Amino acid sequence: MRFFSSHVTEQPSTPSIKNKPATMDELIARQAKEADLMTRAYLNLTKKSQQSSKGAIQSRMSMLDAKWNSLQERHEQILAIKTAADESKTYFKEEFFDNFDEIYIDQRAKFLDALATLEEQAAPGTETDAHPERKPAVRKLPPISLPQFSGKYSDWSSFKNMFTAFMKHDTDLQDVERLYYLKSCLSGEAADLLKNVSVTDDNYNRAWSRLKDHYENKRALINLCINSLLEIAAVSRESYKALKTLRDATAEAIEMLQTLGRPVEHMDDFLVNLTVRRFDTITRRDWELALGDTKTPTTWKEVDTFLKSRIQALEVSLPQQPALSTAGQTSQKKISTVSTKKSNASGRTVHTIAQRPRRCSYCQGDHSITACNQFRAYDHYNRTWYRLKDHYENKRALINLCINSLLEIAAVSRESYKALKTLRDATAEAIEMLQTLGRPVEHMDDFLVNLTVRRFDTITPRNWELALGDTKTPTTWKEVDTFLKSRI
Repeated sequence: MRFFSSHVTEQPSTPSIKNKPATMDELIARQAKEADLMTRAYLNLTKKSQQSSKGAIQSRMSMLDAKWNSLQERHEQILAIKTAADESKTYFKEEFFDNFDEIYIDQRAKFLDALATLEEQAAPGTETDAHPERKPAVRKLPPISLPQFSGKYSDWSSFKNMFTAFMKHDTDLQDVERLYYLKSCLSGEAADLLKNVSVTDDNYNRAWSRLKDHYENKRALINLCINSLLEIAAVSRESYKALKTLRDATAEAIEMLQTLGRPVEHMDDFLVNLTVRRFDTITRRDWELALGDTKTPTTWKEVDTFLKSRIQALEVSLPQQPALSTAGQTSQKKISTVSTKKSNASGRTVHTIAQRPRRCSYCQGDHSITACNQFRAYDHYNRTWYRLKDHYENKRALINLCINSLLEIAAVSRESYKALKTLRDATAEAIEMLQTLGRPVEHMDDFLVNLTVRRFDTITPRNWELALGDTKTPTTWKEVDTFLKSRI
């Protein structure tokens, strides 16, 4: 394989002039000559009578390594003096240097294969047999099915775990081979990060660190999770497939937040609201019926259990019964999140939703408040006052009101201190009400930061990111509030 045979004329050798740097054309010509020699390295070995000599193979492999180092150093010189006008040169247009690592690996692999063959064919009594405990110095690179990574933040964790597991399993690999495998796994933005990283032993740790530094950005990953929760599609009509998609997508984002060490157990208010508001009208009605007259805040676990039972029931019953009949039967019951099983006439097991027992809100007895003797003992004034308090001091409803207000705050359309002040005040008011209700607001920063920043105008987010700099740690609502206060 010849390089630039029709494009670059090799410069005649002239005595070097002290302190005179080489021109771009001279450097490119030397690259072409060096690359041409490197491409024929193994071919030249096979033409020699010493091709079966271990020493000859190792010597030529050392020469190949020297040429590769020389190519890299010269490429750095070329980049240092490159101008805009040089972009039209064949060296850059055809990405000449990007092919070098493949050529180098290919030639070096052939030398390593030749050495391995010699060792296999070695007769008894040779050095290899005298030291049977030694591992072969080299081996052929096997074809391996490795995970692919295109640069999506959400895929980084699984890719990192799978790739590092393979690297730890195969301890015979050299770093140059690890880097070759790593680059073969990458595409898109991830491949661009290592585009100019040459395949050498020294560069493997550097390349891996560059990927980790870029993709192990906790702040970006948390934002990704919150965005995915906020952007899950609503269920338009009752369907076990649509509800399953909603449940799985929510559970996946929650699991990723847990992996990142976020306090998910304190985010129920947001998780419940975001999930329930995406229910279709029938599921939403049945969820409220399942809760009955409870006024205590609900948890994500309760919603998840309700969804699981409902998905199972719909999956079994809907294909066998008319949808209207099923909906009509369901609407007549007050249901809860407790799933039970029973057999129908055909012997098939079906899932139903058990009824929640009614409780008196005054004495917590197993009866309605109208049948409560203690409550009826009150005079008319006290009974009326209690009913008003019982209706309006509904903690679950008040929490939902706060979360709804946070989710529905209007975005800032253009940079304006009045609009930013309205955004800050509305957010602070909802947070203050949540604190009054005893909710763990200090653990809701991930949602509060994301909801506020996504409502910034086009200029403010840029200044917010500039203010954060290269920090990768999660930000807090207090930091956003301080930023907004200064900007206003």
